[in-house]
Amino acid sequence: MERIHKNNRESALIYFKKILPQKIQMSFKYLMLRRRKIWGDHVFIGSNTVISSTSILSDDVYIGSNSSVTNSKIGLYSYIGQRTIIQNASIGNFCSISWNVTIGPDMHPINYLSTHLMINKFSDEPVFDTQIKRIEIGNDVWIGCNVVVMPGVKIGDGAIVGSSAVVTKDVPPFAIVVGVPAHVIRYRFEEDVIERLLSIRWWELPERFIKENIDLFQKPMTKETLDLLEMKIKKN
Repeated sequence: MERIHKNNRESALIYFKKILPQKIQMSFKYLMLRRRKIWGDHVFIGSNTVISSTSILSDDVYIGSNSSVTNSKIGLYSYIGQRTIIQNASIGNFCSISWNVTIGPDMHPINYLSTHLMINKFSDEPVFDTQIKRIEIGNDVWIGCNVVVMPGVKIGDGAIVGSSAVVTKDVPPFAIVVGVPAHVIRYRFEEDVIERLLSIRWWELPERFIKENIDLFQKPMTKETLDLLEMKIKKN
């Protein structure tokens, strides 16, 4: 019994000495970043996750553990899975990004004597540009696990990127892409429905409207559902 009590005391001591100060520091950082309007309300950051000071997180963003976000903007209600790296990207609202995703990997020269970055390190001036081209990811985009999105790519609203795909070129809105390199296998909806969805841009509607009409989001999309949504938007 004494041994159990001792273990409990040791665990409590570790918590107060190590874990609790980290939580206090994170809370202070959260308040300061909110004050600077860099982080929104109800932001969740997992353990061992690093967010650069040049990144902007909107309301209700979730970022899993062991991830990093550098020089990027993440929109409302978007969530990022664990062990995901994001660099130089703009991500829209309501995006679902799974675990082990790399958005904006570092680039290396392939037509030089060496691909190693010592080419720049040992020079007085940069020999080649290592800056990653910005990536644009639209709204309501779903990216599966183990995906790689190359620099400079644009992924349209409503698109789906299948697991383990490597995205090397732009993805059209509401397209479903898979493979290495990623290619379109089909679209989520018919062309006229896609045009209407891109026109109403539901992901920019007020939260109150979405909550009041959540039943429209909880069943398969039909033209009748879209008619009703458009009608309610006009009344609103």
